[in-house]
Amino acid sequence: MRFVTRNYNNKPRKLTLKSSINAWNNVASTGNTSLISTAIYRDPYNTTDGTASRVIDKLNIWYHHKCAYCERIYKLDVEHYRPKAEVRDEHNNIVQITDVAGNLVDHPGYYWLCYEWSNLIPSCISCNREGGKNSKFPAIHHYEYQPIFAPPTLNYNTCLINQNPLVTELPYLLNPELDNPVGFFKFVIDPNKKGIRIDGDDADSRGEITADICKLNRDEVKYDRVHKVILPIRKTMLSYVKLLSAGRRTVAQFKISVEELIQKLYDDSQDEVLDHTLLRNYIVRNRVNFENIVIPFISPSAKNILLEAFINYHPV
Repeated sequence: MRFVTRNYNNKPRKLTLKSSINAWNNVASTGNTSLISTAIYRDPYNTTDGTASRVIDKLNIWYHHKCAYCERIYKLDVEHYRPKAEVRDEHNNIVQITDVAGNLVDHPGYYWLCYEWSNLIPSCISCNREGGKNSKFPAIHHYEYQPIFAPPTLNYNTCLINQNPLVTELPYLLNPELDNPVGFFKFVIDPNKKGIRIDGDDADSRGEITADICKLNRDEVKYDRVHKVILPIRKTMLSYVKLLSAGRRTVAQFKISVEELIQKLYDDSQDEVLDHTLLRNYIVRNRVNFENIVIPFISPSAKNILLEAFINYHPV
């Protein structure tokens, strides 16, 4: 997960059509979730290789084809951050609210946000559907459960995720466009050194619950963090040591090469197109992170060299 700044005025054309806005208001006024159309919030189209989504195409301007949660390039859903048809807690139990009559009822879902642009984010099918988020949306403070109108239509401003009343709910599920993940997560190597975990690191447990809801520590993601981020460092260092040992690189050249590698790590940590940018940022943030996450994977002959170089290097 990385922090994303998205333009909420730059909407997919489908969401701006009068027919779509009328359909949106119809859902909001009736509360009938069976009226919600994937054709509107996905806007699918055929390609030579299958089907695609114009809404995902627009989201890719900011997300670069990556899942908003696990930050991998994988098959993406148009995901409703606030679920549109039902709401479950982190344990997958239906959330109940007290309605205006004082009755305890099931939360109806955020049906009035079904076509709200700021409520749509890209999520891979694993983070969303395959045992992941689905309809889970636990909140710390309270739950909104009905739309606000500015007759005769929805009050669209109150549908924005960064405006009241929605922000007052304080969801446990982090939103990459509202919550900077840097303050919520840390990374830890699995005991077998085959994977890297992402763990919560905040007092309210929002990071921990987000990681659990989206299954951010499923095996393929833990392994992918190692293979995409750490193993290239190890392989590069190994090649440098081999060239030095073979006399095909001087000590001075070797030091310059190592510095170039470290500079690349800093550059990659700022490259939002790459996968796992939060991990990339984490490992160069300080000596402790670099030593705990990178150094254990480096060959014994190069560990001290790389750590000392990192400590002494001043990035450009």
